[in-house]
Amino acid sequence: MLQKIMICKKYSENFGSLSKILYLCKVMKKRVFISFYFFVVIIFFSCGNNKIITEKNKLQTDTTFITNNIVARNYFFNNNATPPNDRGEFVVDSQEDFDKYFSPAAFMGKGGEPTKIDFSKQTALCIVLEESNILKRLDFIDITSKAEGSITCNYRLTLGPKQSYTTRPCLIVIVDKDKASKGVDFHRVFVR
Repeated sequence: MLQKIMICKKYSENFGSLSKILYLCKVMKKRVFISFYFFVVIIFFSCGNNKIITEKNKLQTDTTFITNNIVARNYFFNNNATPPNDRGEFVVDSQEDFDKYFSPAAFMGKGGEPTKIDFSKQTALCIVLEESNILKRLDFIDITSKAEGSITCNYRLTLGPKQSYTTRPCLIVIVDKDKASKGVDFHRVFVR
């Protein structure tokens, strides 16, 4: 309180009139109140962010990220094949089954050779979409392993504009066979 009086006296020397002094004191009170209000809001939101972080940490303790995955390149889905389920998400464990669904799409130059898959050690997680004239892009996000041993393949489906032709996008992710032996789930994230 004494400090406020001192500040008011300081301003009274400069401005002289009592009405100006009272006006300046009100302005100062508003500024102090607004500063205090923003301080409380900042504290409130920072506490809320800690709750989000701890919830993410709880989620991550139940899952483990699998890092040695390979996205297979230069394959196309065979025209005469149909995916084994409606969502087009399936697992292939043998070269014979893989050849039923996919064929190599090699081209000349660097990176033109199809990715080699060793089915004695690896498994292919496959996602095949319906044929469409809408631009659709499949992007691999990650694979997580749950405590019980099953894995989840997370991928992104991005929808774009209409095209003058049709395509059938596919995504093949190669994982170690022992990782996929206890079950595989697929999780699709839509982006428009």
